[in-house]
Amino acid sequence: MSDETDEMRFERLLKSVPPTAVRIDPAAAAFVAGQRSTRGQVRIWQSVAAAMLFVGVGGVLLSNTDRNPGIAPSPALTVVQNSAPGPICAQSLIMLQHSVREKGIDGLPAAYVPGGSAGQSVRTSDSL
Repeated sequence: MSDETDEMRFERLLKSVPPTAVRIDPAAAAFVAGQRSTRGQVRIWQSVAAAMLFVGVGGVLLSNTDRNPGIAPSPALTVVQNSAPGPICAQSLIMLQHSVREKGIDGLPAAYVPGGSAGQSVRTSDSL
């Protein structure tokens, strides 16, 4: 019987205690909840990135070691030129430099203006 009276007294005591005013900032609570929910995902990505880095560095180190020291390495690329180069365009950089060296600035060709003659001015609407 004393248990019930103790329980009743405890209940009365709890009912008489006023609750304290708690101010919860909803934005801060949401921010903390978001941080806690993504913490595991961030750790997974960090672990995967570190593992990939170690595999990449290990692959580079293994590929740089000489596995067969008695055998000379064969060339990886052989360049064979079958035909002579074609004629150089008169407007190419090499030809323009050559003509400027020989004749100076007068050796440059006239400017090409699409769709107009030499005396005609170019309007902005022409290019659109």
